[in-house]
Amino acid sequence: MKIKFSFIISIILCSLFILSCDNGTKTQKGIISGVIYLDGQTEYSGIIVSVYSADVVPIEIKNVNREYPQLSYPINDYVYFDHRAYNPIRTVYTGSEGKFKISDITYGNYIIAYYKEGWGYNYVYDIELNSPEYNMEELRLYPELEVPHSITNEYIFVSDRTYRISGNCVSLPGSNIIAQTNTRIIIDPNAIFKINGNFTTQQEDNNMVIITSSNRIYNPNSQVITGLAIELTANSSVSNLNNILFSYLYDGLKITKNNLIIENCGFIRNMNSLQIFNVNNIEIHYNNFLINEDIQSETVYCYNTNQVVLERNIFYKNACSIKTEIGKNSIIQNNYFMNGIYEIQTLWESTARAQYNSFKDSKNALSNSGASNLEILYNEIYSEICVYTFSTSNWGNSPTQGWTKANNNNFMSTNYAVLCNALYYYGGNPMPLDFHNNYWGITNSEDIANKIYDFYDAPPHDTSHGGNWGIIEYIPFKTSPVTNAGIQLNNTSFIKKTPRTLKTLKKYNH
Repeated sequence: MKIKFSFIISIILCSLFILSCDNGTKTQKGIISGVIYLDGQTEYSGIIVSVYSADVVPIEIKNVNREYPQLSYPINDYVYFDHRAYNPIRTVYTGSEGKFKISDITYGNYIIAYYKEGWGYNYVYDIELNSPEYNMEELRLYPELEVPHSITNEYIFVSDRTYRISGNCVSLPGSNIIAQTNTRIIIDPNAIFKINGNFTTQQEDNNMVIITSSNRIYNPNSQVITGLAIELTANSSVSNLNNILFSYLYDGLKITKNNLIIENCGFIRNMNSLQIFNVNNIEIHYNNFLINEDIQSETVYCYNTNQVVLERNIFYKNACSIKTEIGKNSIIQNNYFMNGIYEIQTLWESTARAQYNSFKDSKNALSNSGASNLEILYNEIYSEICVYTFSTSNWGNSPTQGWTKANNNNFMSTNYAVLCNALYYYGGNPMPLDFHNNYWGITNSEDIANKIYDFYDAPPHDTSHGGNWGIIEYIPFKTSPVTNAGIQLNNTSFIKKTPRTLKTLKKYNH
């Protein structure tokens, strides 16, 4: 009997142990609940409420924010999250009293999106579910307000309200538009908002003014149709544009006025984020240009400009980060480029200087063509191709127009460090390009030569008109990394440009 009793006791103890282990490892789940009111109504059914995982910012961006806190502005869920970009964990609808309950949610951190056609949308961030039920504070939606087609005096976009631009809208000279924090301005397909007067924004904590398209706001499965743009015209009195998030637009912001500063803005998931035409003196700094990755998109496009400065911006996953055509005296410095296809392109008789930038996991870091002159100084470049020089169709280069110069850079390439197949009209001889004093990730001259594609590697071609390929003059070169290459945030002064001089042609054994 004693043996039998002991056996039974042992079985009970083992069972209790197993149950305790199961309880310790069992995933804990809870409920997120709340109530949402429609302002001015007594019936609140049909509001869509979706729960999403929080902490959506890619680790690469977080690392850049930590390493360079003075670069751009902090990128967090408040500026990065958009419900159109993610699949919800669960979606429910409010009843007539506006109540909702989302069950069976694993303990963790979440974002709630709530919206209804004609009533706008909003988010609740920083939801930490660590108990059986998380009951949210009272939420509210306000009816969408139609922006008038013509604004003549003062017009205020009120905080937490949603506004819709359904057709072309224009503010007249002398008008004053104020956009308060967390205003949402929705632009319908083919609509454009032209600003001829003043436009100012207010900022509070992490909130920004949101300018976006009506694309898929209320129906994630609807056809992708994007709105057009906000345009600051030549008549606009705006001198500083800040604290605005542009998203899901075909043309996010169009600039046709001189003397403008664009800062602390976000351009996320657009076709063409920022377009600048026929202007002088534009400063673009402390902005984020993220995930403008359609193959035809141009994130920052400058045409016929003079003195455009891009500084302390972050570029991430863009098809083309910066393109300048007929752009004079462009300066691109202290920017961080990540995971882009084409990061910087200079075309059609442009002149530009790219200095103190960092490139990480890019496909083509810097490209130059169309009789454009590009200086590349003190950059740190991790890319498949670091520098690409080429001839645009029927557009030849010369010793004074169309050269690429690169000094004191760190080139770390997974393919060619330099791909040079630009055609030059230079007395029937190959054109020497100054690539002295760079670090190539290797220290053997022959190994460096194998990282370069130029005249010695190109197939035979017609030279009857005097045209020939360029030669990359890379000797002397650095045998250790350039210590002050890459982002230098304490460097606030531009390097004075030195005139381009042709070196004596040297023939290397490639």
